[in-house]
Amino acid sequence: ASLAELIALVRAAAKRDVVAITRGNLGDLTRKIVFLATVAQRAMEAAALGWGDVQIDHAPATVRTWRQAHRDIKRSVHEEPTAPTKNRKDHTSRLHPCAIYVLRWQRDELQRLGYYRDDGPVWPSIGGVWRKLN
Repeated sequence: ASLAELIALVRAAAKRDVVAITRGNLGDLTRKIVFLATVAQRAMEAAALGWGDVQIDHAPATVRTWRQAHRDIKRSVHEEPTAPTKNRKDHTSRLHPCAIYVLRWQRDELQRLGYYRDDGPVWPSIGGVWRKLN
């Protein structure tokens, strides 16, 4: 994908987020897209990302990829995902400054809504529970 395509995707997501927010949803699609565009994670790995897996307050900022959401999840769940990654590897990588910004923004939004937990999901469903990333 080109940079122009990414920009178009982010703009479309931002419009969708406005509608989602007015309907009482989280409206975090734009943040998810920017995050996934700047990290080496699959969508299902990002869906399983917990706040314990990211380090954004001290240098170097990192993300640990070691699990993914189960593909058969149809709705929000209260248990942390435990399925291993597709390649079954556990690795930690440095975060791009855009990813750090997005994660801080996401944390601030979740704190504002009362959904943030140190052991909770980075991309929760309404109520702060784990979900499949969509």
